[in-house]
Amino acid sequence: IHTKADVMKFAIEISLTHKEDGVVFNKKKAKEIFDFFCDNVQLVDSDVMPTSELIDSIFDKFKGVLAEKKKAD
Repeated sequence: IHTKADVMKFAIEISLTHKEDGVVFNKKKAKEIFDFFCDNVQLVDSDVMPTSELIDSIFDKFKGVLAEKKKAD
């Protein structure tokens, strides 16, 4: 579990009860599980990388390539 979305998926799955006539979802139990995790563990909302981190890593690689090219010249 890395994100709040992971916790929500886990909480929903763990709170399902399989019965002869189908699956029953226990919303109260799922919310309790979700709240427990969120109250006790610091989690990000999603695994999406912030744009600034993505762009910075691309520029760092680009700078490295330029530096290597300058050394070769």
